Amino acid sequence: MRLTLGGSSAILGHNLAALDSRVGFQSRIGDDNFGDIALHPLQQSGVDVSRVRRTRSAVKTGIAVILQRERWRNLVTYAGIIAGLTWDDSDFDYLPDSRHFHLSSFYLQRGLQAGSPMVSPDERCWTYCVAGHE
Repeated sequence: MRLTLGGSSAILGHNLAALDSRVGFQSRIGDDNFGDIALHPLQQSGVDVSRVRRTRSAVKTGIAVILQRERWRNLVTYAGIIAGLTWDDSDFDYLPDSRHFHLSSFYLQRGLQAGSPMVSPDERCWTYCVAGHE
């Protein structure tokens, strides 16, 4: 078995930083070993993780287990603490200097689904696109 960084936003951030892009990452992780496994590669690649909140809770960092078959794979996902992420957890003042905002796994983030803004409170009006979200 191998443990590795997961989540499309974390993987994208890691890979862009590895290509010398300036990357900031906002999220919530549990104060646990899986949180360490997620945070360490981001830090090592140069991602600014100063907006990642470690949360002590009964709910821990999420994990996905990939069961590889010969011709397909199955994923079993425990969303964990990310399901409780809300727009109040976001630092909108951190975004105006950004050229790209990537939001992933919207379907897992129940806290973001409620009251989902299409435009931020900032008058600069960034927008985001989520596949399958209308």
